[in-house]
Amino acid sequence: DNAREIFTSLGMEQSGDKFINDLWMKVAAVNSEGVRLIQEGKLDDARDLLEKAATQMPFNPTVNITAARVLLMIMEKSGVTAELIERTRKYLDAVSSRSVTDDKFMALRGKLTKLTNQLYPPIAATK
Repeated sequence: DNAREIFTSLGMEQSGDKFINDLWMKVAAVNSEGVRLIQEGKLDDARDLLEKAATQMPFNPTVNITAARVLLMIMEKSGVTAELIERTRKYLDAVSSRSVTDDKFMALRGKLTKLTNQLYPPIAATK
């Protein structure tokens, strides 16, 4: 919306619409490719693609959610590390700051909490 406003204020509404539509098409293509790689079990390839996309498009919730998803899958398969926890948290935080509360997002947050607790078990309260 902000980008559209800027293009409109510059008298470039049509160029702005084309730019934004092209960007969304790119996001959809990259995300679809990442999902395909995940489905084929090529988690490292999916991770590389999606993390690069999330770096290039840090405000895109779709890419951030899919990047977080593949990192969670890698941790479930290969083990939890502090680095992967932090990278996953970064992608989910980029989304949560936009007040996303859908079930898929909340499930990913729950998985992250579970995996974080494996790495850093909560300290039991003593009486």
